[in-house]
Formats: sequence, structure tokens, C-alpha cells
Amino acid sequence: RQRLNAILDPQQDRRPPSRTSRHLTIPVWILGLATLASLSACRTVEPGTSVPTPTKTPTSSSQVKISTTVIELEDPGILRKFFKIQKDEIQYATIITTARMEEILKKLPSSKTQITKIPDTVTTLGKMAKCDRTREFLYPTEYSPPTINNTRNSAGDSKTVFPVTPATPANFETKILGLSCEFTPSLVSNSTYLDLEIAIDHSHFLGFVNYGSPIMAPATNAFGFSTPIVITENRIEMPIFRTHRFHTSYRIPPGHVIALIGSSMESQESMDQQTRFPKTGDSRKLTPAKSILYLIQSEIL
Repeated sequence: RQRLNAILDPQQDRRPPSRTSRHLTIPVWILGLATLASLSACRTVEPGTSVPTPTKTPTSSSQVKISTTVIELEDPGILRKFFKIQKDEIQYATIITTARMEEILKKLPSSKTQITKIPDTVTTLGKMAKCDRTREFLYPTEYSPPTINNTRNSAGDSKTVFPVTPATPANFETKILGLSCEFTPSLVSNSTYLDLEIAIDHSHFLGFVNYGSPIMAPATNAFGFSTPIVITENRIEMPIFRTHRFHTSYRIPPGHVIALIGSSMESQESMDQQTRFPKTGDSRKLTPAKSILYLIQSEIL
């Protein structure tokens, strides 16, 4: 308001300042700049965190080293102690400091926790780096129907005898299981920050579900009673897979880590119920779907 009133006041002195007044103002400006510099140096930094200063200014041809650590946990509640994950969240992502990462690794329980260090990959800025820890899994997709051989005994009666051929796999497919990662780093202009594009595909085999029904045949027990027996279980088994997929990009300050979480909130009992079919009431025990934490670090060499 005072500035607007001064602009509208015709009695204000509009002449430029004299040389003497300008010289008297310079020390005040210097004092103000020194105060601003001290304030900018007092930015709050998380305890134990240091942002390293590169000894050489990065260029478009600089190389980047990317390190990945994969942590598999059977209990999803463990990760909720370290991260703000909701119970119904399947995926979660955040950026943490290296000090926080080391703290989490120290506090993880050794039992029911599997930590895998993926070999480091090195690439040039703007070029994709790829790392794989995979294997091929061959599984049946079609079954030929079962056949039962009928013959006649000496009395001319039709009778089922061995052999009985159960359903047999007819066609197969190959699925790639394991971890496949793609990273594309790029340098943020006029800074040491990195933009990292991430594509992760992590597939697990959980077990087989049986769609078949047992083939029975009549028989007589030692007491003369008719008792059906199982000639063959006639299993028609199809696999169950669980896949975590991430396709995202993050801007990473030096000294920080990307934490990606693929959560599985299903218990073993609920999974068995979902894969047990009314027709047979049968399923093999499935491997629990684990929650997985991916810790991704990038460093300009």
C-alpha cells in the first residue's frame, strides 16, 4: 500500500540518487547478500546424510554405475514397519537416503528374508543398461484326454482292465522366470541429479493347480463288498505365476536410493482357497507369494 501511494503521490522526489547516497548504500547490499548466503547454507539435511560433490563435471559421455539389491520377505508386515504402505497397496515407490537404506538392511530379520545383490551395470548417459537373472520354465498348455481300454473276459463280459492312459501333456510353452531390469539414465541440465527410467519384470512360479479328476474302477474287498479303487489320479496340472512389474522414472539426488516395493497381502490360506476348484477340491500346496523390495542406486563415474 505504501509503495502504491508513493507512486501516485505527485509530491514524491523522482530524481535519481546522488553518487554519495549510492556509495552509502553499497555496504548495506553486501551485508544483505552475506546474510542470504548464510541462510542458504543452513538448509536442513537428514541426519547422517551427505550429498557428495563430484570431482569432475558430468558430461553427455559420462558413465553411470547402477546397483540393484533385491530383498524377498515372506511377511509383508515387515516392510510396513519401514515404509508407509497401506494394507491394500500392491506397489509402492519412494526415494530414501543411503543412510536410511543401510539402517533398513541392518534391521531386517535374517530368518524368512532373502537378500540378492545383482551385479552392477555400467552404461553411458542416455543409453539403456540391462541386467537379467532368469531361467526358462517349460510347462504344458494342453492335455490329450485319458483313454480306458475295454476288453472282454472268457465269459464275454465287458471289463475294464489295465493299462489305463491318463491325460497326457500335448503342447508346451516356455515362460521366462526371474528378474529382468532395464535402466536408462539421463543427466538433469545444470545439476548432478539423474533422471533414471526403470523397467522391472520379476516373475515367480508358485505351483501347480490340478484340473483333472481321478479315474475309478469297481473292485471287491476281502469281505466281498464292492469298493471303487483309483486306477490313476489323472492329474491335469496348470501352473500359477506371480509377476511384479514396474515401469517408472525418478529424479535422484546424489547419495539417494530408489525403493520400489511389490507387496503381496494374500496369506497362504486365502491363496489355496482361490485356487481350489469345486470340481476336484484339490490343489497342490502353493509357494507363498513374497513381498519384494528393490533398492536401486545410481552413481556417475
